Amino acid sequence: MSSVAATAAAPRRPRQPWLLFFGKAALVLGPLYLAGHFAAERYAIGIDPQAEVSVLTADGKAPRLMLIDKQDHDFQRGDIVSLRLNQRALDLWQRTGFELRADGLNKRVAGVAGDHVVVTAQGVFVNGVQQASGLALAYTLRANPLDFERDFVVPEGEFFLLGDVDSSFDSRYWGTANARVLIGKATVLYAEPRG
Repeated sequence: MSSVAATAAAPRRPRQPWLLFFGKAALVLGPLYLAGHFAAERYAIGIDPQAEVSVLTADGKAPRLMLIDKQDHDFQRGDIVSLRLNQRALDLWQRTGFELRADGLNKRVAGVAGDHVVVTAQGVFVNGVQQASGLALAYTLRANPLDFERDFVVPEGEFFLLGDVDSSFDSRYWGTANARVLIGKATVLYAEPRG
């Protein structure tokens, strides 16, 4: 007897009923779907396409890919946060005529509620410690640097945000950011040398 005939003569395994098949599939795919849904609700991936990013890693690299935890709103000084620009910032930037993404910008928390902030053309100071240089973007924003100088205490529910580069468009210009515009805490997944 040939092998073809032997194969043809072998009894066929009975097929599973469709209901049983779908039940098993639901047991496997259900938890995968829930895990994916949870991850999508909690996390987002941020990609920074700007030629010059405004925050840097500890070794001076430019973060290009960030994991944003949308449920982590326990912001501390030094944390990188992703935010949506408030209307004041959007109106101010519109003066420049340049394009700017309004969502998913990354800045570093430099001041929290109760911190004393002084912004001058010579530097930005939080609780007496210089955090950034002066107001390099003032003329780009078609304003006098003196227009942005101020001395204040960060109000409750607000954050003073800075970039790590002189040309960062940040709280020096548009003031504090309310917690409602902060999307979440950002963690660097990939960074490249500054070009």
